[in-house]
Amino acid sequence: MGYTSCSTTALLAGNPREIWEAFTHPATSNLSAEHKVRWIITNHADQSILEFRGKQTGVLQRVRPTMEPADQGYRLTETISFSPASGGKIGSSRFLWLLLSTGIFSKMSDGKGQTFDLLQDYLNNGAEKTAHEGS
Repeated sequence: MGYTSCSTTALLAGNPREIWEAFTHPATSNLSAEHKVRWIITNHADQSILEFRGKQTGVLQRVRPTMEPADQGYRLTETISFSPASGGKIGSSRFLWLLLSTGIFSKMSDGKGQTFDLLQDYLNNGAEKTAHEGS
């Protein structure tokens, strides 16, 4: 059984350190996280790449946020790959594996840039305002 992935990209202007911190710092990125799973960092290069993975209900998620200079700012890309994993209830795992194999899982998981909308709001309005609106 293969894996599937989805990727979203945005162009943001501003201070690269502030953008990177807001994009990858757990306290900030959790403002837009749908699932609260334990993540293991597998690769990191400051203001460039962060790779981490986590497992839930039979699915291994690998997340790869990257940032690179671009015209007028910085190009942020978030790629999420999914693959079958052991663990969880057998029935729900098989169902999720079926969704993975058909490509439906990645379509359901694609936030279509919502993460970047929340990130832009955070950078424009500050952590205080965004955190209160998210609760």
